[in-house]
Amino acid sequence: YGDVLLHTLLIGLAIAFVTTALAYGFAFAIRFRSGTWGNALLLLTLITLFGGYLVKIYAWKSILGRDGIINGVLRSIGVIDEPLTFFIYNANAVVITLAYFLLPFAVLPIYGNMRAIPDSLIEAARDLGASTFRASRDVVLPLCERGIAVAFLLTFLISVGDYVTPRFVGGGTSMMGHFIETQFSFGFNWPMGSAMAFTLMAS
Repeated sequence: YGDVLLHTLLIGLAIAFVTTALAYGFAFAIRFRSGTWGNALLLLTLITLFGGYLVKIYAWKSILGRDGIINGVLRSIGVIDEPLTFFIYNANAVVITLAYFLLPFAVLPIYGNMRAIPDSLIEAARDLGASTFRASRDVVLPLCERGIAVAFLLTFLISVGDYVTPRFVGGGTSMMGHFIETQFSFGFNWPMGSAMAFTLMAS
C-alpha cells in the first residue's frame, strides 16, 4: 500500500496548503480589513463549526454532481449541452470538500495570532512606505508563523485520516483512511487495519 500512502500524503498536503492559504486571507480580512464587521465574520466562522459533517459532504455532492448546481447553471446559460462529470468523484472534489470543512479550524489559530499584533506595527510599516502586501508579508506573516503551523498541521492530520469524504465525493480516489475502514468493517482483518493505521500515524 505504499502508493496509496503516498497518494494520501500528497492529497493531505494539498488540502492543508489550500486551507491554510484561504484561512490566512480570511483571518487577515477579519482582523485588518472588515472594520466593524469583523466580529460578525468571526461569529459566522464559529457558526459553521456546528454544521454536520455529513451535511456538508452531501451539500458539496449536490453542488458538484452531474445534476448539481454548477452543471445546472452552466446548462441554463447555454455553456454546455451535457452535464460535466469531472467536478466530482476525483481528488479535486476531495480537496474542495475537505478544505471547506476544515477552513474554520484553520482560521481560528491564525486569527488568534493576528489579534496579538498591535495596530501600531502596521501603521509604522505604512508610514515607512510599505504597501499593504509588503506590510502583510514582512510584518503580519512572520508574527503568525505559529498559528499558520498549527493550522497546517491540524488540517493535514485530519485530512489524511478521513475516509468518509473520499467515499462519497472521491469516487475511485484511493486514500489510506478508506482502506483502513474497509479492513475493519468489511474485511474483518483487524491486524492489517491496525498495522495500516499505525503506518499512517508514523508517516
